Amino acid sequence: MKFIRKNSESTRILENTFFLSLFQASNYLIPLLTVPYLVRVVGVENFGVIMFAQSLMNYLIILTDYGFNLSATRDISINRNNIPKVSHIYTSVLSARILILLLSMFVLILIVETFDIFKKDSIVFYFFFGIVVGNAIFPIWLFQGLEQMKYITFINFLGKTLYLISIITFINAPEDYIFVPIIHSLSSILSGLLAIFSARLFLGVSMRCISLRDVLDQLVMTRFYFASSVQSNILSSSGVFILGLFHSKEIVGYYSAIEKIVKAIIALYYPITQALYPYSSKILKKNKQLGKETIRRVGALIILSAALLVALLVFLSPRILQMLYGHEFLGHSLLLNLMLVWFLNGLINNFIGIQFLLGLGKSRIYARSFFLATITTLFLFILLTPILSYYGIAIGILSGELVLTAVMIAYIKRRNI
Repeated sequence: MKFIRKNSESTRILENTFFLSLFQASNYLIPLLTVPYLVRVVGVENFGVIMFAQSLMNYLIILTDYGFNLSATRDISINRNNIPKVSHIYTSVLSARILILLLSMFVLILIVETFDIFKKDSIVFYFFFGIVVGNAIFPIWLFQGLEQMKYITFINFLGKTLYLISIITFINAPEDYIFVPIIHSLSSILSGLLAIFSARLFLGVSMRCISLRDVLDQLVMTRFYFASSVQSNILSSSGVFILGLFHSKEIVGYYSAIEKIVKAIIALYYPITQALYPYSSKILKKNKQLGKETIRRVGALIILSAALLVALLVFLSPRILQMLYGHEFLGHSLLLNLMLVWFLNGLINNFIGIQFLLGLGKSRIYARSFFLATITTLFLFILLTPILSYYGIAIGILSGELVLTAVMIAYIKRRNI
C-alpha cells in the first residue's frame, strides 16, 4: 500500500512536471520565437523601447503577485482535499491581487506622468498595462497547488500562440512596434479570464463570500513571501529597467535580446522546480530529514545536468547569437556567457531557498538572505552600470546570487536547520 501511494505521488510529480514544462514553453519559448523577428523588423532601438516598457510592467507584476505564487500554492496544496477551504483561499487571494492591481494602476500613472524618460513613450507603457491585469487574474497558484496543471497549460499555450500569430501578422514595419504591447496585453487578459472559467468548470473552485478581514489576513500572512519575491525579481528582472535609465534604447535592445535566450533556458528547468515545490513542502512537513535528503539528491542531479548544458552553450555562444539575431550580435557573446553562469547559480539557490527553506516554512530566513543579496545587487547596478553598460548588470546579478548562496548556507549551518 505504501509503495502504491509513493508510486502515485511520483506519477503526479512527473505529470505536473510535464505540464509545467509545456506551460513554460508557452511562456518563454513561443515568445522567444518572436524576438529575432521583432529585432529585425522593428529594429534594435524600437525593440529596446518595447523591452524597457515591459520591464516597468514586470515591477507591477511583482507587486500584484505579492508572493502568492509561493504562499497560496503551499496553502492550497496542504488543503487540496477540502474544496470549500480551497475556494475560500482562492477568493481571498484573487481579491487581494485585484486590490493591489488597482494600486499598481495609480503607481503607473504617477510614474509615467512625472518622469520624461517614461512620458515620451507613454502610450507604449499604458498599452502594456494589460499584461499586469492578465497576470493578476491568472490563478496559476491554484492549479499548481492542486497539481492540476493540464488545464491552464492548454489555456496558456492558446494565448501565446495567438500572440505569436498576431505578431507575425500585424508587425511588418518599424512603426508597427506600437502594436506589440496591445497584442501582448489582449492575449494575457484572455488567458486570465479562461483560467478563472476553467477553475470553476473543471475543479469546482469558485468565488465565495468573504470579508475584508480575510483579504487583509492574506496580505499580512504573505508579507515575508512578498519580500522574498520582490528581492528575487530585483536580482533577475531589473537589468533592462536599470540599463534603460543610464543608456540608450539600442543598448537595452541588445541586452534584452540576449536575456531572452537565458530566460528560455530557465524555462526548461522552472517546471521541474515548480512541480517539486508542493511535494517538498509535504514531505518536509511529514519528515524533515527524509525531505532534506530527497531535496539534496534530486537537486544534485538537476544541477549537474544544468552545468553540462551551460558548458555546451558557452562553447557555442557566438554561433547561437549569430544564428538568432545576425552578425551585429557577434561581439556580445561574453554577456551571454556571464548570464549563463548566473542561471546556474540561481538554480542552486532554488533548491536551498525555495525547496528547502520555504518548504520548511522558514520564510523569514529566506527573506533576510534575499535582503542582503538584493542590497549587493542594487549597489553594483548603480555603481557599475554607468561605467560598464550591460556588463555592470551581469556582474551585479551574478554577485547577488553568490551572496544569496553564502548567506543561506550560513543560516542553515548556524541554526542547524
